[in-house]
Amino acid sequence: MSMRQREPRERLRLVVNIVLLSIGFISSLITIFTILTPFLKTTFLIWLIPLQGWLIPLSFFVLGVCVTFLGNAVYNYIYQQFRPFRWLLYGYRWVNAEYQYCIEDDTKLQHTQLIAITIKAIRRGVSIFENKYLWSGHGKQESLEILSTGHELLFSTTRQEHYFPYNRWKYYYVYVGHELPMKRDVIVNIKQVLYDDEGRFEPYVSKTITEPLESLKLRVLLPENLSFTNAFNNEFDHIGPNNKKIKNEPNPSRIIREKGNLYKELYYEIQKPHRNHKYEIRWEWVK
Repeated sequence: MSMRQREPRERLRLVVNIVLLSIGFISSLITIFTILTPFLKTTFLIWLIPLQGWLIPLSFFVLGVCVTFLGNAVYNYIYQQFRPFRWLLYGYRWVNAEYQYCIEDDTKLQHTQLIAITIKAIRRGVSIFENKYLWSGHGKQESLEILSTGHELLFSTTRQEHYFPYNRWKYYYVYVGHELPMKRDVIVNIKQVLYDDEGRFEPYVSKTITEPLESLKLRVLLPENLSFTNAFNNEFDHIGPNNKKIKNEPNPSRIIREKGNLYKELYYEIQKPHRNHKYEIRWEWVK
């Protein structure tokens, strides 16, 4: 999140805290004096009687403001604590996830991502798979292609999340052709073709774990002639813009042949990835 986005919220939070502290301080002083001093207590009550016409509505207004802020704080806490368990509402769970991200040629314009998500139903009557992605490049994005037999893309949409207000995510929905079986894994295969026409792609591929997952595989294919440096496998400790890097390991690349061409492969496999952690392969281009 940028500083421009954060500063208005910080100022608003500061103003609210000052107002609430002031109200609390004044109320405490009045309570102490009226309890400890009988004369002041009587005088204060006499002084309040003519003002009760507007003091009572004002008191209810202040109480309402305090209750609103308290309720909002409780809601945000509960949302952040239990949001990861919303996957239970989908009616299925993720078993494995594999991502292969390929930069097709030396121009770095055309990118292809192949995704294989293994899912399993946890209740009956489920036939829709939901997923999302966020791409740092900017340019033409071809329609998603569903490669798994019998599966069909319903639609896709872009929206901001409450939990990720600083990013816009692309959501898509896949009809698997039938009700998901309860005791059998189903693999959804997706192909994405992306064109970074403005050259804004940031050299990393990542996955944030918001649901239990048995294994995660990230794979990056770079043309053999493209030079890069500082390739690392990273792990971050929680969701959000202020996450902390807890693992940073060099990624040993190797030359492989794929689709008749030579590529440098970056690979990162994680068994039992931690929920609410983010895993990524990141590298830098040699200029």
